[in-house]
This record gives sequence, C-alpha cells and structure tokens, in this order.
Amino acid sequence: MVSSNLVKAALFGADPGYGRILAALGARAAEGHHELDPRRVSVALQGVQTFHRGAPASFDPDALRALLRQRDVDVHVDLGLAAGRAEAWGCDLSYDYVRINADYAAVLVDPDGPVRRDQRLDTKTPELKTELLVSALRYIERFAGTRAVIRYGGSTLSRRDLALSFAEDIHLLSAVGLKPILVQEGASEIVVSALARTGIRAVGLSGADGNLLAWPSTAERNEDHPISMDPDVIETLLQKGYVPVVVPALTEEARIVVGDTTAIDVDQVAAEIARVCKARKLLLLGDSSGLSSEGMLLSELSAEELAERVRARTIEEPMRARARAAVAALESGIDSVHFLDERLPHVIVAELFTDTGVGTMVR
Repeated sequence: MVSSNLVKAALFGADPGYGRILAALGARAAEGHHELDPRRVSVALQGVQTFHRGAPASFDPDALRALLRQRDVDVHVDLGLAAGRAEAWGCDLSYDYVRINADYAAVLVDPDGPVRRDQRLDTKTPELKTELLVSALRYIERFAGTRAVIRYGGSTLSRRDLALSFAEDIHLLSAVGLKPILVQEGASEIVVSALARTGIRAVGLSGADGNLLAWPSTAERNEDHPISMDPDVIETLLQKGYVPVVVPALTEEARIVVGDTTAIDVDQVAAEIARVCKARKLLLLGDSSGLSSEGMLLSELSAEELAERVRARTIEEPMRARARAAVAALESGIDSVHFLDERLPHVIVAELFTDTGVGTMVR
C-alpha cells in the first residue's frame, strides 16, 4: 500500500477517503495470490475509523482533513485474518514530484550539488512560452495604474535573500505600471538598498516626515480611523516616480500621547495609508501563510465572512489585529486584501499574477 502512487497522492492532498487504500490492498493481494475478504477489512486514518468490516464508517471529513495536514500520517489497516502485525513507512507524492518526472528537460544534475530544476524559460516548449506570456500580459493590463500598499516585516528585513526577491517583485510590479506604496515594520535600510540595486528610486519616510502620521488624543480620536494622516508627501513621491517606503514613527508630541512608539500598529497604518491614498489592493505580509480554518489554508473569503470571523474571535491571536486592519480597509473601499507569507521568495508576484494565489485573498 505504501508504494501505491494513488495512495501517496491522496495523502498529499489530505483526502479523507479510504477507496485508494482498499484498491491498493486488493491489487497487492491479487498479485501475491493472498486471501483478502473486503467484508473483514477495517481502515483508520490518524486514529479515525473510516471503513469498518466491509462498510463505510461515520466520521467528520473536514476534521479528518485537518488531521491529515500534519507532518506524519498514520494509516491502520485491519485485514481481519489473524493476530499477525506488520509496519511499513512511506511518503506522499507532491505536485513537484509529478512535475519534475513529467518534464525531464526541467531536471539538471549539478555536479556540485543535488538534482535541481531548471526554471529557465528558454528550456520550455514554444507553446508553454506563448501560454505564459499571454497570461502575464493579461495581468499586466489589469494592474496598469493600480495602487497597492504592501506591508512587510521582520523576515524580509532579517534575510538578504528575501529582501532581494522582495525588491525584484517591486521592480517587476513597477515595470508593469502598478504603483506600490511600502510600509515597513522596523527600522532597516536593507530593502531600500535592495530596491536601489534593481533601479527603483525608493524614498524612506518616517511618520514625522511631511507630518505624514499623527496620533490624536483619546478625546479626539475617531475609532474607525484612529490615525491622522496627511498623504501629500506620498502623493508627491508617486507623481515623481518614486516608491515611498513608510517606516511608521510618531512625532514627539504624538509619542507623549501614545506613551511609546511600540504602540503603533503597523497593519493599521498600512490600512489607513491604503484608504487615504485610494489604493485598490492591500498586501499584508508576515510569518504566516494566511488565514486558516481547522488547519487548512483559506484561499479566499468575502469581506463579510472575515468581519464575522473577527467578531466571533475564531481567528488566532497573532492574526487577529491584522484581520481587524483588513476589515477596516475593506470597509473603506479597498478592492481586496491579501494575507501572505513573507518567508516565501517572490510571494507577491505569485499572489498577484496567478489565478489561485498562494495566500488568503479577501474581496
């Protein structure tokens, strides 16, 4: 059973069914001329009975899918024959395994390292090149002139490779006409330097520059928009072809009101910048693949569904404040908010230039 490619693929896809397991057992029994009565067979996945004595068992498929997302998966099969016992170890079958073995031209043996994939476009067929270019041009047309606010943080700022891939994404987005506004969590020049290497003219801004940010007193604060913002300096930079990089910081007066700069919510600042600058998209990058439910990534939600999850407090604490900022942005007219894992290279391009994306998109 552990050698069955169909079973491997099912486990990779967190398929809670038992059909492929039974089929693999039957095929192997037939090959070896062994006795196998399906009326005696029982199957359990992750300790959950799915098939018992020849009949389907009652179980919660969604809950079992969440269990099957774990690193190790236990498959227990009782043949109902005797007291004997055997144990075998196997692995799943991923998308990349199929893709690599389906295209031998995409595999190179590096004499100084392991086998790797050749991603160069010139190794692909003319048909594939045409399909990729047509698809890319459609996205380029869609995003021309669009403003997008992109919030990023510690992982991008702590790893040079991620900072460089992030800068390349911003360069590509700018080249196709999208106007990015960056909001950075933490004081670091690494991204601005990486952007300069790609030819992007980036300008770092603190909250005090051009009176960009202010934090009203409690008595004057608007709960819907607690941060006061003057977007003139950002507008000026955009009109002159610069990429603004905002590092939220408060004036001395505002710092006294707040008590300390650590009180600044960077996600909230990014949402407010998206609102006042009339951006269409807000990308919130962090150390999470997106929003999940029962252990499974949610690829798309409506604004109403996200708001309800925030109200019901079903979102995990590390993501709750970010989700609240997303709700505020959507209610102010932003077309879509994207939750992305900044630890993945080129995650921005992968999200915006593919149909399904790689994170969670909320419309």
